[in-house]
Amino acid sequence: MKDKTIDFEFVDDGAYLVATIQDTTVNSQRARKVLESIDSECQKYGCRKVLLDELALESRNIAGHEIYGISDIIPNIYLAIQCKPELIDNHAKLFSALTFADGYMVRHFSIKDEAIEWLMSKRGS
Repeated sequence: MKDKTIDFEFVDDGAYLVATIQDTTVNSQRARKVLESIDSECQKYGCRKVLLDELALESRNIAGHEIYGISDIIPNIYLAIQCKPELIDNHAKLFSALTFADGYMVRHFSIKDEAIEWLMSKRGS
């Protein structure tokens, strides 16, 4: 399977990074690659706030036990994930809880303005 691209845009006036994936399904391996790319771009821009646009996503094929491994590779950032409401499920909530416990934060949103408002409420660049 060919790797799908991730589009990045730095929003200067809000000082956050926007990452967009066009995947319709994500498994744990793809999730790791997306997070590694986000980490690389955050370092490049010196930015700790990211809006991940997953609106094209139809499903996540990630088992509960795989979420623990994925949460361990999150960089020290605030990550607002914009997705379809039905994807804000128990697995998404577990992922958020695990990253909160480790000192970085991930939250899922179905409304872009709410995601951006949350990012802007966070201290740091």
